[in-house]
Amino acid sequence: MPTQASSPRPRKERTRQLRRALELTLTYDGGAHAQLTTSIGADCPSVVTISGTDGWLRTSAPLFNPGELIIQPRQGTLRTEQFDVLGHGFSYELREVMRCLQAGFTESAVMPLGDTVRVMDLLGDGQAYPTGPA
Repeated sequence: MPTQASSPRPRKERTRQLRRALELTLTYDGGAHAQLTTSIGADCPSVVTISGTDGWLRTSAPLFNPGELIIQPRQGTLRTEQFDVLGHGFSYELREVMRCLQAGFTESAVMPLGDTVRVMDLLGDGQAYPTGPA
C-alpha cells in the first residue's frame, strides 16, 4: 500500500466539478514510486504497465477486465499469459461482495474497509474525487 500520494495540482484547486484528467505519484516504503495518469477527456489505452529492475508487465485492455498479461523479463523472451474473461468487468469484485453478504460479513478480508478508506485518502491527496459539501 502506498504511504503517500501527490499530484501536480495543489489541494486548494479542488472543486465539485468532475476532473477530466488526473496525474498521481504514489510513494512506497523503500523508495519505490508509481506514476499514474488517467483521463476521461482523451482516448487512452486503458492498460497498466508495471516496470522494474527485472523487466515489465502489461495488462491488455480494458484494464477493468483484461484477458492477458504480457511479461517481458529484462533478460529473457517476451511471453503472453492469457486467461478466460469473466463477464464484462468487475465480476470478481461483485462475487466477493455477494459472498460476504450471503455469509453475513460486514466487510471483506480481501479488501477490508480500512484499506478502502486509505485508498480514498490517498486519492484525495491527489485530488481524484471532490470532498466537502456541495
